[in-house]
Amino acid sequence: MGTERDNIRRCTDVIERVTGVRPTGWMSPRATGSKHTCDLLTEAGYRWTGDHNDHDLPQVLPTAHGPLVSLMHSDHSDVRSAAAGPYTYRDLHRALLDQLRAAPGPGVFHLAVHAHVGGRPLLAGMVAQILDHLRASGDVWVATHAQVAEHVLTHQGVTR
Repeated sequence: MGTERDNIRRCTDVIERVTGVRPTGWMSPRATGSKHTCDLLTEAGYRWTGDHNDHDLPQVLPTAHGPLVSLMHSDHSDVRSAAAGPYTYRDLHRALLDQLRAAPGPGVFHLAVHAHVGGRPLLAGMVAQILDHLRASGDVWVATHAQVAEHVLTHQGVTR
């Protein structure tokens, strides 16, 4: 547990030093946190984690140091969908957004884009078209992970 705590502290310090902003969320490499990760994250002041993909909506996880919001990650990231081609990636995301908007209740559309994949010219153009489709829908809240986590904590009456 000490090694993982040190890794979280070291990564947090590097990100804060480089960006000037202390991170509030964490996703372990390949989303492979340990059974201690959530407790260590809240101990370090984190508000959300992206290490779980077993749910469709954000969840509040109780930890030894307070609540932690679990935000799912996308099943259709640019890394996973690149082999199918950029047009398939675009069409899949458009269809997913339309499906979520048509379904009853809340939904989360998570667009995962990695600079080394989605930043390439053709796929970047597809990401732009997905964002255009998102904007055209008109009733979608575009938010960061941090904003979603704070929204969930506020609306579920969770304080820390």
